[in-house]
Amino acid sequence: MTATDAAGRHDELLLDAPAPWALPLPRDLVGDERAAWLARAADDAAASAAHWPAEAVELLPAILEHALDSRGDEGLVLFLLSPTAPACATLRIAVLPSPGRAAVARDLRAAPRTALVTRIEGAGLGDGAEWVHGAPMPGGAGEQLAGLQWCFAGDDELVLATLDPVPPPVLAHVVDLARELVSGLRRVRDDGDWLAPALPEGVGFRTGEAWPDAAARAASVVDAAAPGRAGR
Repeated sequence: MTATDAAGRHDELLLDAPAPWALPLPRDLVGDERAAWLARAADDAAASAAHWPAEAVELLPAILEHALDSRGDEGLVLFLLSPTAPACATLRIAVLPSPGRAAVARDLRAAPRTALVTRIEGAGLGDGAEWVHGAPMPGGAGEQLAGLQWCFAGDDELVLATLDPVPPPVLAHVVDLARELVSGLRRVRDDGDWLAPALPEGVGFRTGEAWPDAAARAASVVDAAAPGRAGR
């Protein structure tokens, strides 16, 4: 995502190390341009997912088309393919007005314990927080989808990253990749890298722990996302 503000200043979201299994989803494609992008993306996705079963790879063109249809207006949206199993998800990153660090901290303190709010320190965007969020399974089956959100907040602006809710077994295969991408994300402006300061004390748990510690926490995230337990 590249943008300029009212004064013409440069503002860009960058991935330091783009993964071969993360495809940026473009905005506003129509007609032949859209068809050409989908064909290229399907080839790229199939190459990245060569370790998947053939029947799963065959579904990728339809899955990519659905992901493009539901892209939304966020500045940067990535289609993630699991490097370990046939699983995929959408990661959305947006720069938004901030209600202020104190207000963000207040909302995070009020989150249910099952949201697993955790402090982040030393990411490419500075310091912030991660938590589990959920959504009902389509069709009213009574099961819960689960994803993750990350917030890096200043007093004027914040960067919000959202891993769209998916079935918990899918989350287990994409959570490490999503964390790696968010950890390496940078926001570069004419005046240098934008870095969020630390949130006030009392937000989240494991204060001072290096981040990400994906291997140690993947199991607890999936457990928190089990039906009836996911946070907001």
